[in-house]
Amino acid sequence: MAEQPSIAILVPTATASGREVVEGIAEFVQEHGPWFVCFEPRGPHEPPGIPERWTGDGIIAAVDDPGQLEALARPGIPIVSVGTATIDPRRLPQVGVDAELAGRLAAQHLLDAGLRSFAFIGVNRGFGAVDERLEPGFVARIAAAGGVVRSYAAAADAGVSHRGSLEHLAAWLGEGDLPVGLLAATDSDVLAVIEAGRIAGLRVPEDVAIVAGEHDPLTARLAGIGISAVDAPRQAVGHAAARMLRTLMQGLPLAERRFLITPSGVIGRDSSDGVAVADELVRDALVMIREHLGESLRVRDLARRLGVARRTLESRFRAAIDRSPGEAIRRLRVEKAARLLLDTRLPLARVAELCGYAESRLLTAHFRQVHGVTPTAWRSDRRTGGRRWRGPRGALRPRPGRPRRSKSSPDRRPGPDPAPSMSPAIPRRPGSPGPPGPRPTRPPRSHRTADEQGARATAVTVHPEFPGRPP
Repeated sequence: MAEQPSIAILVPTATASGREVVEGIAEFVQEHGPWFVCFEPRGPHEPPGIPERWTGDGIIAAVDDPGQLEALARPGIPIVSVGTATIDPRRLPQVGVDAELAGRLAAQHLLDAGLRSFAFIGVNRGFGAVDERLEPGFVARIAAAGGVVRSYAAAADAGVSHRGSLEHLAAWLGEGDLPVGLLAATDSDVLAVIEAGRIAGLRVPEDVAIVAGEHDPLTARLAGIGISAVDAPRQAVGHAAARMLRTLMQGLPLAERRFLITPSGVIGRDSSDGVAVADELVRDALVMIREHLGESLRVRDLARRLGVARRTLESRFRAAIDRSPGEAIRRLRVEKAARLLLDTRLPLARVAELCGYAESRLLTAHFRQVHGVTPTAWRSDRRTGGRRWRGPRGALRPRPGRPRRSKSSPDRRPGPDPAPSMSPAIPRRPGSPGPPGPRPTRPPRSHRTADEQGARATAVTVHPEFPGRPP
């Protein structure tokens, strides 16, 4: 491999998932570079193509069709795909998100909300559509729970207008049982469902609870509602692809030629907030829980506010969502904590307080039960590209790169004492102060005067939403 290899990045950047992949590649280059990078912004439906007169050492491309591989192939130049095409890994090494597991996670999220009617839409294909394995995973999990999934087929007329396609989708939404839990493969599908629902007079999430196969903050802004989405760490895809390409450029064999990043779950937001439940009592209880998550809410308090016996409330919860009220409270608190950890920079203690926990250690215990890691580690993974990957059984994989050296490592053996300084002593100017003496110690708090304690107390003003940080 050249000392500074030249690579081409052929990944669409018009979608949030594509940009996150490129960010992961850029992070790897910063850590292990420098590399010469050939990169141009691309649209989601623009096929990857090598720039004219480019000569380099490796390519990372979003190969979404097997035919695209023939156009990219160059003798002696390795290629790693981050696209959705299913190609023999012996021909093309691939890195992606485990889409089948993503579909199962989305199904479980909607099942947990108590829904009994389900649908899937994946019309707007392109990069970031979370490939064709998303739907089978979703259908399989719903079928295991005794449900059936309706899949949307776009209007057959290719010349239909945008308004006509939305009306066709609106009619399809109105044909099924409501409320319905729907998995939309891409951000474009999410917007189409919300607009079609408005045409049909359907509300989100009361009539249609939506989970997206990918998270795009811009889509949420355009939709005017928080969109629940599968937490797929796309930056980890880019980072792993760059690491794989470096191995190939070094002429070394790959341990895995098809590497799948495991999504950790679904980040619940307003589009599937659990109010689309058939049982009115359970629905009202879930709304009340969400409104009072920041309080010390107990099951007996909830039953008293709803005017029913605790045993009645628990049996209705079990029948509607197969979960006790206490389990529902803990699950919703963890979901809210995940949103705050992802969308804000609030410290953990403040996040715990906003989620109704008296101590952050209780949040940590419940969070670990759901996500398998602590809240701090979970937030760190997403801010660093999710590089603490999970293996097929959920075990954390080591961070790529050089292994950390322990203090007992031979490379860190203590050496000889440093030689004494040979610089001559600088004479002190007459009249100048001598060397500083020992730092005076502050008297104990109980021995300070009232004025000293008051000055100490008012020295720092704490911002109400950011404890420990000046306003």
